[in-house]
Amino acid sequence: MRSEKNWKTDQHEFEKQACAALDNFLESLEGEEFKIDITGANWSDEYGTEAGEGWSFGPEGHTVPGTDRRVRWLHELYTIADPTCTTRVTVPTLWDAQTRRVVNNESSEIIRMFNSEFAAMTGPTPDYCPQHLRAAIDETNAFVLRGINNAVNGCGYSISQEAYDEQVALLFATLDALEERLVRQRYLCGDVQTEADWRLFPSLVRFDAVYYVAYKCNLRRLEDYPNLSNYLRELYQTPGIAAACDIAGMKRGVFSKAGPVGANGIVPVGPIVDHTRPHDRERLAAKAAVANRKNKTAARYFQTGKLELALSIQPLK
Repeated sequence: MRSEKNWKTDQHEFEKQACAALDNFLESLEGEEFKIDITGANWSDEYGTEAGEGWSFGPEGHTVPGTDRRVRWLHELYTIADPTCTTRVTVPTLWDAQTRRVVNNESSEIIRMFNSEFAAMTGPTPDYCPQHLRAAIDETNAFVLRGINNAVNGCGYSISQEAYDEQVALLFATLDALEERLVRQRYLCGDVQTEADWRLFPSLVRFDAVYYVAYKCNLRRLEDYPNLSNYLRELYQTPGIAAACDIAGMKRGVFSKAGPVGANGIVPVGPIVDHTRPHDRERLAAKAAVANRKNKTAARYFQTGKLELALSIQPLK
């Protein structure tokens, strides 16, 4: 990890357009002396031809921060620092304009980095990975990665019925488990938003619009899950998030001829899902407050030796 001084103003994020999870972290971090610029990249429709080289900034190109060089393809950034680089080029990519090199291109590591490495420069910001929840967050992230992210891709890319059936069963078993968890608590790891919520969010916001049709994840819609759909609406309505969610762009990217699943370029017009509708998640905040009051009351009685009364206090159902 480089020194704090070097991190100050020279970071630039290249990401797939409409990637809301990282946008939320960046918006929460930014202050007067600290800002990370974001540039969107799209998978080129020309990929596989002589004119197509993967993630693209478009025909107009993009001036690489810290240089006067203009590039069209993301892979060109990687070879600025190392002309012999042959690594896999992925988004998001975190670029250091001062040293003119790629710092990281693994989203989970970049999110964790944003949460902690800049605290001295940003002032008070939300801690999305508090130490006392770290184990729960890591466990939830692993659960979601296997049962949602990887399972969705497994559904979309399966080349046999058996493989597809296995992945779709895993996907909806995981969604069922998350739905049950959100009956009891407001967020995935308790009463506060954490990294785990924002790592799940992109998959949820894409589910009905993209995955249900394109990836054959059509056993149930997310709208059919009362708690998950209300939870999604609460996250979507977090200030700054809706503006980062280009759902129409997500659909264009998937259903284009260069998309991740076979398509003829025709983008489905639906479904119509209104994520701005009211949600009901505040009810769990009130429930948690009542539970906390009861726990504190019980603790006071235990501390004063009134065991009989304290033991008569029942946990909130």
